[in-house]
Amino acid sequence: MKTSLKQIYWKALERARQTRRRVIARTLDIHEQLRVLTQFAWYVALGGGASARKTSTKRSILVISYYSQPYRSVYGTQRITKFMKFLLRMGWEVTLLTSTPSHSEEQEPRSEGIPEGVHVVRLSAAPLQSTLSRQGLFVPDDYIRWVRPAAQQAHALVRDRGISVILATAPPYSNLIAGAICAARCGLPFVPDFRDPWSKIGLAWVISRPGLRQLNACMEKALLHFSTRVIITDDLKYIDDYLADSSEGVRKKTVSITNGYDEEDFAGMNLSDTHRVKFTVSYIGSLYDQETFDNILQPFRLWQKSYPDDMEKVEFVYAGSGSEYFREAGPLPFSLCDLGYVSHRESIKLRINSDLQLFSLPRRLKAHLYSGKIFEMLRAGVPILAFTRLDGAAAELISKTMAGIAISPGQHQEAADALKRLFDLWRRGEALCNPDWETIAQYSREPLALKLSSLIEEVVGFEQDVLSTT
Repeated sequence: MKTSLKQIYWKALERARQTRRRVIARTLDIHEQLRVLTQFAWYVALGGGASARKTSTKRSILVISYYSQPYRSVYGTQRITKFMKFLLRMGWEVTLLTSTPSHSEEQEPRSEGIPEGVHVVRLSAAPLQSTLSRQGLFVPDDYIRWVRPAAQQAHALVRDRGISVILATAPPYSNLIAGAICAARCGLPFVPDFRDPWSKIGLAWVISRPGLRQLNACMEKALLHFSTRVIITDDLKYIDDYLADSSEGVRKKTVSITNGYDEEDFAGMNLSDTHRVKFTVSYIGSLYDQETFDNILQPFRLWQKSYPDDMEKVEFVYAGSGSEYFREAGPLPFSLCDLGYVSHRESIKLRINSDLQLFSLPRRLKAHLYSGKIFEMLRAGVPILAFTRLDGAAAELISKTMAGIAISPGQHQEAADALKRLFDLWRRGEALCNPDWETIAQYSREPLALKLSSLIEEVVGFEQDVLSTT
């Protein structure tokens, strides 16, 4: 059937409309980017619009986090939720500025929720309108439309609730921009909490364009100098790999507050003495790439090749969003129980009900990087077999707590031999490891939150002391 002139006209008109919508969306996003950069430069980098420092004796903190429960824990919600829980118990008035989830798949079906007593203000999610976000062309990230509404709302909360200090957690790094702009406008101390590096990040979100990486680094340096204190989740010895500026001035105000585990999450779930019928090996969490998966699977295949009868007694439990790796791997050497994504509470139960926990990171990662889930793995009391850099933070942590074995990624035969040794210990009913519980207890969320509380008390007190001498 021939296309009529009328049909050609309407198709051309629709294409023109789509092109016009794309141009408008792109223009609006670029305009928003420029407005954010201008505000950041004026208030934070140059300090041109900063207010005089204010004093406050009120124990009131504003927390800025785009993601919070009921968002899934994969968005980094656990750290800030636990901080707020214990800060409330320590006498702090906590206000949370966060966003509202737009889609059900972003939410935890059985989320524990925001701690009762936190004053929560939610803004609508503000996604970019154009396709430029997929090209990684915005700084600091694709959440720039959150910055100005968040900074404006934060300003109102400071006024209405007598806030004495602002803490913003990242990623997304737009949280830090919003928090710093508000702190500068209101004359309040500002504390950024870096769960991951910003311009030096080497996992998940990587800034591939040199020019954009340099611009992010400039913004990060300005923010670090503006901040009253800086928090990182890694040991301070890794500060050069973590922050864009590790000069003496930044070092002096940077503290390490690691991730951890909440003892209350383990209530009623102590390690069972019952000997399971099968040697249950678990991997709970993300599979970062094919290398991560190969580090897990190949040792089992080598073990099966040498001791095929052992496999009848092996069950592999997986929970996470990487089921496709198992589906595409061909015949598996073990019996697989693939549970898909599970809640935080269920993930803890799975760890405790295992005989061996696996932990795997790609060898390309920097030495300081490790997943926050490792602390709950330590508390579970179940031995850990980790495929990670032997000079890295994860291997050091496992060694220090005597919680398991670390093997360099790619050493599949060494890992297969370790699996066989651990399996034989299990079969004989012998202990697979003897964790150092005193050291593990250092990573409980409550003492970590106490460290944060002491830090922000010092921050508020420090600001008052400075003002009293001027």
